[in-house]
Amino acid sequence: MVIPHLVLGLALASDPACTVKQAARAETEASTLKSWAEIYRSYDRFQHCDDGAIAEGYSAAVGNMFSQRWGDIDKLGELVDKHEDFKSFVLHHVDETISAEVLETIAHNAKHACPNALIMLCAEISITVSEVPK
Repeated sequence: MVIPHLVLGLALASDPACTVKQAARAETEASTLKSWAEIYRSYDRFQHCDDGAIAEGYSAAVGNMFSQRWGDIDKLGELVDKHEDFKSFVLHHVDETISAEVLETIAHNAKHACPNALIMLCAEISITVSEVPK
């Protein structure tokens, strides 16, 4: 059957390629992001470059936000309410590149410092942390 393969090929072809210039910008920027708004803007520009060192930079930024800037969790809540795909991106970056100590802090924050309005998001964060390979 040719048509499904053609449709799949068109879908894959529509994904933008990450240029060398974009990869360099994304890598430089990824580990310097200091707010959920900055992470979202970078994700919006460079999500197609999310691999290797760039991905590690995003994971570091997400880990830092969840462990050191938990008080800004409401900002993340606002963004994921508008952009469900961004929530997937953020949770994907709670991964094994984040230290065990930081993951413990994230789990603690999600369980013990979650605003009532974000209980579901915090539950997803807790589950994600518990599924990170040790």
